[in-house]
Amino acid sequence: MLVIEGSDLVGKTNFALRCVEQLVTHGPWIYAHFGKLPDTWRFPWSYKPRMSRFIVQDRFHMSEIFYREARKEPRRLSPFHYKLVDAWLRQLGGFTVVITADPKLISKRFWVEKRDHAGHTEDQILDVNRMFIESRYLEKDRDFFIHCTPQLPFPSNAMVQSILLQYLKRQEEAFDGKVLE
Repeated sequence: MLVIEGSDLVGKTNFALRCVEQLVTHGPWIYAHFGKLPDTWRFPWSYKPRMSRFIVQDRFHMSEIFYREARKEPRRLSPFHYKLVDAWLRQLGGFTVVITADPKLISKRFWVEKRDHAGHTEDQILDVNRMFIESRYLEKDRDFFIHCTPQLPFPSNAMVQSILLQYLKRQEEAFDGKVLE
């Protein structure tokens, strides 16, 4: 499972779709996206059935922590359960990419796109982006970090290729040299 994390407006979806385009030559990879999780979500158990080696996941467990904090809502994914979800990902040869962006770039996109961002305000999105940048808690759980700037507003094709090579190598290591089972 290739997990793409970060706040809204940093280019996660664009990046995830570019990854799927490249990965389909290696097998049946698909794109999946998590927005705001429903109140019926069972933490951490609802994550496990949604995990698959062949998914490029736009948002997963890291986003849940930061968006709830930005919305001033109580945490639903405890530190123990977070580690459990992360361990399940590692069993699948999971690879996590965190994308952040310059705050001015996010603000510009917020006003240019003029669409609903799951009800999140510009300040909440900027706060989540800041948390992804500053969090030492997640440093060990991310495999690749990308920071977009006005000069590099989206991850480059070279970054996509580099990440996919690392991800496929991890898949081969996790599954005895077989990218596909």
